[in-house]
Amino acid sequence: MHQSSYDLMRQIVDGLVTEFRIKSGAVILDCGAAIAGTGLQKSYRQLFPDDVHYFGFDAEPGPNVDMLGDIYELQFEKGVDLVISGQMLEHLTFPLLAVQRMKEVLYTDGWMVLIAPWQYGIHRYPIDCWRVLPDGMQFLFEGFEKVETGVQGNDCWGIGQKPAGYKAPWNISRS
Repeated sequence: MHQSSYDLMRQIVDGLVTEFRIKSGAVILDCGAAIAGTGLQKSYRQLFPDDVHYFGFDAEPGPNVDMLGDIYELQFEKGVDLVISGQMLEHLTFPLLAVQRMKEVLYTDGWMVLIAPWQYGIHRYPIDCWRVLPDGMQFLFEGFEKVETGVQGNDCWGIGQKPAGYKAPWNISRS
């Protein structure tokens, strides 16, 4: 991740903590958590209070990774209060399916925060497939409530809450 993405996630997380949406004991799942890529040796883990349960998830082992797996097969046995993902979606071949999986592991009333570049140079890790614009970010949050999206610098961001009775708006799977 780059510094501006880290700063943007800090602004969003600070807002969630301040508004008591992240409570003591909350379960946080960071998808694409490995510290790699552009050289910034920070993780989003540092943005959260010590009294939450933070799990870094990635396809490859590395710093900040607690759980290994395929994002398209994402499961979390107990459920999650907050899913975050920063600077990962552009490196996936099928980000829509990944977001669907992230939504599935959230508790009702849980929150999801996504950050992805809307403009940025090619940066393979190991591939670089997509850029996300505000309308695309809005689409990724389809079916959620309290959705906000925007652009800050090179990044597009979105935040939303999973409503009671949420049903996935798409029926997609990986064959």
